[in-house]
Amino acid sequence: MSEIYSTPKSNPIELAALDLTFSSLGIWRKLYLGLNWLVIALFVFFAVVGVLLGEESEHLSIPVLLLMALLVGYAFWTHTAIVNRRVTQLRILCFVQVIPFMNPISALIFWAIGSTSKTEQQASTPTHS
Repeated sequence: MSEIYSTPKSNPIELAALDLTFSSLGIWRKLYLGLNWLVIALFVFFAVVGVLLGEESEHLSIPVLLLMALLVGYAFWTHTAIVNRRVTQLRILCFVQVIPFMNPISALIFWAIGSTSKTEQQASTPTHS
């Protein structure tokens, strides 16, 4: 009879935090990252094929390959910021979308991803009351 009124065995302070990995991203963020990598892969593919087939002139091949390296680096930065829920980096990416790229739609997407990531981080940190 004493077991009926005993305190529960679980301790809410010791609950496991939300696993913040790629697999725990929502479908829209996964779709965004997938499309981002697909577009970058197509750009790199066509640039490399253009350089190898000689469609690009000799003096333009190095800048084209450097531009492709920058695009891959930017995609990697975007990927790690979204997967690791780095809100500050997402806000910087939002700013980069507005100022040099003049792309307010992508800026809104990054802002929404940052807001969702901030909410997830706040939910995953245990609060001690």
